[in-house]
Amino acid sequence: MSLRFIIFLSIFALINIYAFSRIITRWQWAKDHLVIAWLFVLLIFMLELLAPIGDRLFLPKLKDLPGMTWLYVSANWVSYTVFGMVTLLAAYGIVTDVVSVVWKFIAPPTEAVDMERRVLLTLGVLTVGSTVLGIGQAHAEPKVKEVKVPIKDLPESFEGFRIAQVSDLHVGPTIGRRFTQTVVDRGTL
Repeated sequence: MSLRFIIFLSIFALINIYAFSRIITRWQWAKDHLVIAWLFVLLIFMLELLAPIGDRLFLPKLKDLPGMTWLYVSANWVSYTVFGMVTLLAAYGIVTDVVSVVWKFIAPPTEAVDMERRVLLTLGVLTVGSTVLGIGQAHAEPKVKEVKVPIKDLPESFEGFRIAQVSDLHVGPTIGRRFTQTVVDRGTL
């Protein structure tokens, strides 16, 4: 195992610990059941690593087995969705921590429990909402934006010439050939 990989894994683990500690410290059930809560965090961490590590070790072999493509695609979707959720949770956790500190100085809450409950609810709604929105956008038809570019002294042979520019497809285990073909077809209309 390379030093780079160990450093990456350590930073990744710290991000997960930070993100989930924001929930565990604010949710009474999780505080009362710390072992179960942190075992759940470990499960989530392993799910996040399933696709990036599994794609290098064993998932491609699974894809090649007859009738198992669905399992390969599902494992990647679950892994990358969980990865996205934890990333959002960490980002929103930082924002809510900063806002909470500022808010406590501006207008201290009458009950600390009420503030923690609101922060937990905000984290949950933002994280789940953004994840659902992201999955929806990943499955949506690509957007085509036509832009006319006037060019002075353009040779007549190029009049009506069209160029298609495609970006951010993220083709891989979750975005495959069919979606890519849809994008190509839409761009050549």
